[in-house]
Amino acid sequence: MTTFSSSSATTVVGGASTLSTTTTHEVTISTSTHVASPSSLSSSSAAKAATTTSSQSTSSSSSSHSGGGSTTSTSSSSSVGQSSSSSSSSLSSATSLSSNHATTSSPPNGSSSMTTSSSTSSTITSTTTTTGSVLGNVFYGWVVSAQFTSTGAQVDVVFSNSTTVSGSHPCSDYFSPPSLILIGSTSTCTWLDDVTLRVSLTSSATLVPGDIITVLNNTIPYTYGSDVRVQRPSTPIIPVIALVAPSSVNSNSTLELSVTIVSGGAGRSLTYDWNVLSNNNTSMVALLSHVTSTHTSSLTISSASGMIQPGASYTFMLTATNFLNYTSLPCSALISVNTIDRPTITVLTSIPFLPSTQSVYVQTEISYPTPITKVWTIAPPLPPAAAAVVVMTEKDVYIPPHSLQPNTTYTLALTVTSTSNPTITSSVSTTVTVTFAPLVVIVAGGSKSSYHDADLVLDLSQSYVPDVPSAAPSFSWSCISPS
Repeated sequence: MTTFSSSSATTVVGGASTLSTTTTHEVTISTSTHVASPSSLSSSSAAKAATTTSSQSTSSSSSSHSGGGSTTSTSSSSSVGQSSSSSSSSLSSATSLSSNHATTSSPPNGSSSMTTSSSTSSTITSTTTTTGSVLGNVFYGWVVSAQFTSTGAQVDVVFSNSTTVSGSHPCSDYFSPPSLILIGSTSTCTWLDDVTLRVSLTSSATLVPGDIITVLNNTIPYTYGSDVRVQRPSTPIIPVIALVAPSSVNSNSTLELSVTIVSGGAGRSLTYDWNVLSNNNTSMVALLSHVTSTHTSSLTISSASGMIQPGASYTFMLTATNFLNYTSLPCSALISVNTIDRPTITVLTSIPFLPSTQSVYVQTEISYPTPITKVWTIAPPLPPAAAAVVVMTEKDVYIPPHSLQPNTTYTLALTVTSTSNPTITSSVSTTVTVTFAPLVVIVAGGSKSSYHDADLVLDLSQSYVPDVPSAAPSFSWSCISPS
């Protein structure tokens, strides 16, 4: 006779975790022996196999018992989430926990018979440990990176694996309250694909590179909430500014300088740093202190302050820094303080650096109480075809796109003369450096995903060279595999 019983216990540690399954088997075995004669005694025993199945996630165990040595073999397997484990073990146990014996004899024919019975029970315990995720049949991901886009107006948050989410949602669905203060409480989050979430910052956003934003737990499927530090754009956004200032100022006038922002503010205010140099031998302590402590887009110096002297020249310099911590090239203006009243000329609009694909426009403002004449010059001189399309007025100059040669610096100068006294003149000049326009690379169809067994076609035939539209660009291909 064989009696079998089984019990199992399962322990789960942690959320992504360790699974431990313990299975206990109790086996009771009965044997009987018939003896035919006093001189010979034969014994046979049989044990029936006992099996059991227990389940936690998926777990099975089998046990067999044979012979008097009571050797037990146990095998088990378990599978949890995407992690699986199997193990087998052979256990030898001491089987005699209790034993009962009985003997019977029959003398009628002069022989004897004896029947012996015994029962034995044993307990076998096996444990299987599996490490893996017990959070479902998917791998749970996390936030990989967060980076400002090339405009500075958005932040792309990238996750380690597919989130199965799409469309646009309020960013309050995903980010912690302190993070919403940084990105703007009414900001919108849009899924570009199943791993990239684009955060469109509002005008009230204060987020800067180096700040940490927090993705909440249990808000994005199959993704743990976590903190991530926001990085600067991969392509620098450099501010481009122009300084608006007169070439000279009369000794009884107020000097005013201001800034024209061409590009690179990334949607927010810039921070300005002013400085000044002079050929004046008198002390500049008061002027230098006033200039360097100004961090706004305009600078005003009153003639009554005594900080600027007649006959002296001053070079004012300015740089601008955006919230991404990129700083512009310095721009400067040389200003003379007249000893006698002269026409005052102020350049209102001028851009120091321009690609050849953009037009050049210089606008001035002239102040003088009596009639004056005005003459524009451009150096180096333009070819006849380009000079023919340049438009000049008494105060302005307009040069169409593709009229100036790339990699060349041009000086545009305006001279103003009093008609009543030709010795009274004023002049102003501004420089424009023409740069090569960046190549325009167009991949037909844009970014896309492809199956591993499908053909991949990259078509760049629509790309072109802006400086020479008729020229075909050359290409050099490479393939970079992410590590």
